[in-house]
Amino acid sequence: MSSGSSANAEEIDIKSVVEEIKLGRYGGQWLSIHHTAFIIIPMLPAFFVSILLFLGLLLVVDWFFSSPYLGMPFLWSILGYPQITATGIKGVWQDSLWAWAFLFVFTPLFYVIIKFFYFLFSLPLAKLWVKAIPEGRYPYTPNHPIARQWILNAMITGTYQNYYKETPWGSAGLSRLMYKALGCKIGKNVLPTVIVDPPLTEIGDNTVLGAYALIAAHAIEGDSLFIARTRIGNNCVIGTRALIWPGATLEDHVTVGSYSMVTRGKVLPSYTIWQGQPAVMVKDLREKKRKGSKDEIKKK
Repeated sequence: MSSGSSANAEEIDIKSVVEEIKLGRYGGQWLSIHHTAFIIIPMLPAFFVSILLFLGLLLVVDWFFSSPYLGMPFLWSILGYPQITATGIKGVWQDSLWAWAFLFVFTPLFYVIIKFFYFLFSLPLAKLWVKAIPEGRYPYTPNHPIARQWILNAMITGTYQNYYKETPWGSAGLSRLMYKALGCKIGKNVLPTVIVDPPLTEIGDNTVLGAYALIAAHAIEGDSLFIARTRIGNNCVIGTRALIWPGATLEDHVTVGSYSMVTRGKVLPSYTIWQGQPAVMVKDLREKKRKGSKDEIKKK
């Protein structure tokens, strides 16, 4: 009897292992398909639009050499003399090194243009596939649907951060557009740095983020994934390479020093300055603020 029970238990264990393997394979394929599609799909429209712009530029140059160029004889000795053919006047640039020089000079511009349009065409896809994750603790495995969605969010966000960090829009104005498409709530006059979990991050107006400051709304602890929304208020200052952990809340007018670490779930009250790893309060400006408010009331 006991041997039969142990055999059934082994059979159940084997079935559960097989089911786990199937789920894991499906989860990995799901992530691979979505991330690959996110990279490839925007390429076609971006390449098509860039080619049209480049051909338009070539037509403008061709028009210049076949029409206004005739009225600029001082350039003929430099760029070549116009040729009269049966079909009309032809600028010699088409058959000379000037054409290759033109293409060579504009190659970097072509690269920037196609990368810019690739960026724009990928934003709707990111907005569609990156989704907010409910706060909580989940098993860190692609078999779990919520953890799998978080991994896809991280893959897409990481792709943006790695691909665009060296471009003019990687760390400046257009990064706002990128992070907003990824679900981040960003206030006015904020230039984001490294936001790991955009759908779970809120940043108020006029907040300054130092270079490489990192804001995270997750923590991987062993085999579990912890998710908690991170909130930063208005008029805050986050120093260079500071780290804000998940669940932390910075109220208005908070300063966090460079290389400091705000621990998980920490609430930093308004008008305070924090420094260290973990960050501790080094100055409280609330009393000064209250006195200033009273003085203003008395003056009125």
